[in-house]
Amino acid sequence: MKIMLLPHLLRTCALILLLSGQALGALAADEQAAALAEVNRTRQLVGLPAVTRNALLDQAAQAHADYLQANINGISHDETLGLPGFTGATPSARLSAAGYAYSTMNEVISGGVASGQQAVQGLVQAIYHRFGILAPAVAEVGIGLGVASGKFPNVVIEFGATVSNAVTMPQGWLGTYPVDGQTGVVRDFLSDTESPDPVSNQNRVGYPVSIHAGANDTLLVSSFTLKPVGGSPVAVQLLNAPTDAHVPASSVAIVPLSVLDYGTAYQADFSGTRNGQSVNLSWTFTTAAYATIQIDLPFQRVGTSQVARVQVSGGNGGSHLTGHNWTQGSVDPAPQVTEVSPGVFDVSVAAPSEVTLNFADTDGQTRAAKVSFADPISETTVLVAGWNLLGNPLQTPVQMQERFGRVDAPLAGVTDNVVSVWKWLPAASQWAFYTPSMTASALASYAFGKGYAVLDRIEPGEGYWINAKAPPSFPARTGVPSPTLPQAVPAGWSLLGVGGEAVTPAAFDKALSVGALSGQSLCFPGECWQVSGGLAATPSLKTLWTWNAGGSQWRFFAPSLALQGGTVLQDYAAGKGYDPYDLAENLYLHIGEGFWVNR
Repeated sequence: MKIMLLPHLLRTCALILLLSGQALGALAADEQAAALAEVNRTRQLVGLPAVTRNALLDQAAQAHADYLQANINGISHDETLGLPGFTGATPSARLSAAGYAYSTMNEVISGGVASGQQAVQGLVQAIYHRFGILAPAVAEVGIGLGVASGKFPNVVIEFGATVSNAVTMPQGWLGTYPVDGQTGVVRDFLSDTESPDPVSNQNRVGYPVSIHAGANDTLLVSSFTLKPVGGSPVAVQLLNAPTDAHVPASSVAIVPLSVLDYGTAYQADFSGTRNGQSVNLSWTFTTAAYATIQIDLPFQRVGTSQVARVQVSGGNGGSHLTGHNWTQGSVDPAPQVTEVSPGVFDVSVAAPSEVTLNFADTDGQTRAAKVSFADPISETTVLVAGWNLLGNPLQTPVQMQERFGRVDAPLAGVTDNVVSVWKWLPAASQWAFYTPSMTASALASYAFGKGYAVLDRIEPGEGYWINAKAPPSFPARTGVPSPTLPQAVPAGWSLLGVGGEAVTPAAFDKALSVGALSGQSLCFPGECWQVSGGLAATPSLKTLWTWNAGGSQWRFFAPSLALQGGTVLQDYAAGKGYDPYDLAENLYLHIGEGFWVNR
């Protein structure tokens, strides 16, 4: 389908945006406002007046959007008489049927996009459709959204003006896009996604550059070049009315035949005539800098009955989901991954499994988001009188007042039996402190005087000390287990907690090197633990320590000593009065246990 320039009528064909592998969320009604805002932002950058919404144009646009989903499940400017929802064979006929008496009009359609703003940005990127967005004479717009569930989404935009409100630009006006001084300009364009295809023998090309005059003007080009500032011209394809029927006589464009460079200032130079008068114009713009793919994953582990939300942003040319995979091949049914809005994915699975979502951008940059789904576990805390070293094995924080009470809000069997709770803050090299024997104000004053922070919670995977007068009677906590392997362990001393995986010290040290627990799992009634299958060739830890509260003794592991073999580790520990972790991997860190590491 071609763009045809008729008297008082510019008809623009459809843009088919194929977002490979990307789940397409339904467009919400408020995306119409987003589309309008993006249209007017772009028009006003160029120096064109904003367009306003018109109810009759909205009616025509929405009717065609619904027709496309009902009959084609794709995009087209045409309708067939007799099919459901038919309102007119052509865009102009549909506007007339809606009662809009146009003097000029054009229609652009975007399919497969995830938002009104993205639709317009794609239409501006697609050069033939840019001519429709930047049509100088139009004054009004209508926007239709095809959002039926399970259908190919579309955005239909009808531009128009009547005899009484058609826009006449000031004599001598010229607009360019990108505009002079614009930054963050997209570097590329996939030519094959536009119909008709402006560069028929090549798909990925550079971002199109265009110049626009008034609706009744005629631009002829003598020379139109693009080059990095201070560099040599790049190869381009010229698009102009004398040789391309899809280009209005009032516009000229060039399409670079190579993707533009990151963060580079480019200079465009145009020489030609407007209505026979000489025109020479030069302007610059700067392309977007390299952008890494950013993944926001609030919880790396969730329950099998829960939904994990993953958000992706950044990347070059945007980021899209390329696929997903999962462990536990017997999981049935397979994990469900749904894009609920642009770049936001909900993930669920019916059985314990690790699900990996893979993302990529148009330049081949890749990132992965991993979500571990686990069945809930119960935490039963058993303490002795004196010092106890514990960890928080659940995804829910341990809230101090909720868990231990306070003198003015005591918990029976707990508050009177707990002297204090302590957590180490490695970033500040400071202790955080809580005691249920003080009010909130007294605690704050005491902690400040001692140089402590006030402890209000123990986060998932953190370790902490409890000094008890007598064993408290804690109620059991149940929840999703936290990962044993933390996202990061800083240099120096850190106080950690064992999460949902019991693990040997050797396996924990090895996991820090490779970023995941590996080896094999050994199980006895009541608990399984991960063994390393050997030591890390280069240790990640200097030492690891746990506290045997019943025996008032430290248990010790040093990977560098273990690597020496023999009884070096045991002999060193015995000489210091420590209890060593043996290399047969029969001793391990239990779920809910706290431990120190020095890295």
